Amino acid sequence: VKEAGTAGVISYALWELAFWALSVPVCIFAYYELFGHFPDFTNQEDLSKLGGEAFAFVNFARFAVPLRIGLALSTTPWIQDNVVDTFFNKNKEDNCEQSSE
Repeated sequence: VKEAGTAGVISYALWELAFWALSVPVCIFAYYELFGHFPDFTNQEDLSKLGGEAFAFVNFARFAVPLRIGLALSTTPWIQDNVVDTFFNKNKEDNCEQSSE
């Protein structure tokens, strides 16, 4: 990803953000479906169940790292064309004309 330059880093960051943003609601839904209620953070039993689910999820997240890297590398050209070249390219000519007053 680092060799893909700025576009690769941006692409990887966006895929990581999407993965983790999607995973929180999925984990909460899975907990609710497994135990029939949302976790109560004041209940020690619920905290231990939540810890077990978190352990399983972190192992899945580590397993999915190659998938996230592959997604990032596959979208790097699009990020380069539509984000980096559009917003960060300093070499483009300025299309504004200066007045000669």
